This record gives sequence, structure tokens and C-alpha cells, in this order.
Amino acid sequence: MRRPSLMALYEANFRKLDRLVEHWPREEGRCVLASDGEPQVVIMLSERFPYTSTLEVHLAGPLDLERLGARVPTLYVRVYHDARAAEVRGFRGHWRLRSQYRFPNPEMFARDEKYQLNAFFGELLDYCALRGALSLQP
Repeated sequence: MRRPSLMALYEANFRKLDRLVEHWPREEGRCVLASDGEPQVVIMLSERFPYTSTLEVHLAGPLDLERLGARVPTLYVRVYHDARAAEVRGFRGHWRLRSQYRFPNPEMFARDEKYQLNAFFGELLDYCALRGALSLQP
């Protein structure tokens, strides 16, 4: 089975995000997606412009994943409202991800690191759609 292109993944993630956050906040703030007792997906609006927004997305909640040794990244997502696309642009201090990497490389990124991060973002949004309740917080 052939996987979708990166652009198709960006568009699918935008549709998922748009369904979860129907009324985009007009100011910087955050929304928490998840049900009680479950890990939460925290989405913070860090920048808002007429055609784009920047989100910071991370997991939080009752399970302290960092303490268990799991490195849970903060995803930096650029939302293009006019193009109806949501792209993971960076994570954990890494910016300008390439669509393909040679392997091995100094950062030890997978060949398709950008694709995997965008697929992970889509899976987080699917998790929220299945389990989630939305709570907007300033």
C-alpha cells in the first residue's frame, strides 16, 4: 500500500485539527484535548497572523513520561489557513526539517523524519477525536 504524500498528510492534519478546534482562538492561549484520567494533548497558540498560525503541541497528564525515560517532543506546527494545511515544522529545538535525510546522519534522524513527525501529529489528533473533550484556557 502506498502512503500519502507529505502535502496530503498536511491537508489531512488540517482537517482533523479544524474539526477539533472549530473556533480558532483570536489570541495566544492554549486548549487541552483529552478526557479525565488520560494523557492530555496540549495545544498552545504561540503566533497568529491573518493567514498562518504557529502551535506548540505536547503531551501532559497523569503519566509522567519524562520520569520514565521517554522523551516526548514538543511539536511546532505551522497552520496555513488559506492553504488549509498543518505542517510540523520542528520539534525539540530542531527547525527546518528536510523531507529526506541521508542515513546515517549526525542527528540520527530517520530518512523520512519529517513524514514520521507529521504522521505522529495526525495520530495525536486521531487520539483526541476518539477520547477527547476540549477545554479552552487563556
